[in-house]
Amino acid sequence: MKQKHIEIQLGGGGYGTLGDSLKTIVVRPPVPKTEREKIVEQDLKKAKDQEARRELESKLDRLRNDRRREERLLGILAQGQQAAKRSQAEQTALDTGSRFNIRFQRDITPSDISPDLIRQSLAQFLEFEP
Repeated sequence: MKQKHIEIQLGGGGYGTLGDSLKTIVVRPPVPKTEREKIVEQDLKKAKDQEARRELESKLDRLRNDRRREERLLGILAQGQQAAKRSQAEQTALDTGSRFNIRFQRDITPSDISPDLIRQSLAQFLEFEP
């Protein structure tokens, strides 16, 4: 019981309290340029011959496409990991009980606390045996 609310914990009090990790975001690591890609870019800057430039541009395009393909693959893997973490957090939440807070507009007095008040406040969420 706090000043203006009563907290009721069932079956462990629920997931998402202090100390529980709610983080489900997985960040895809960046894929830096390869040394080969950097060298081809430098060679392209130096190249004067049109045929050599076309060949280097083609090689650079292939290297960039390889890097983009790896980035897409890592993105797909990160999405899968994120979905797995979200699913695990949802399952943990289901397994760890519930927490209810009954809030008052004013400070709680001893006369506010009664089994009838608790039943009435939680009736839409819980079934009470007679």
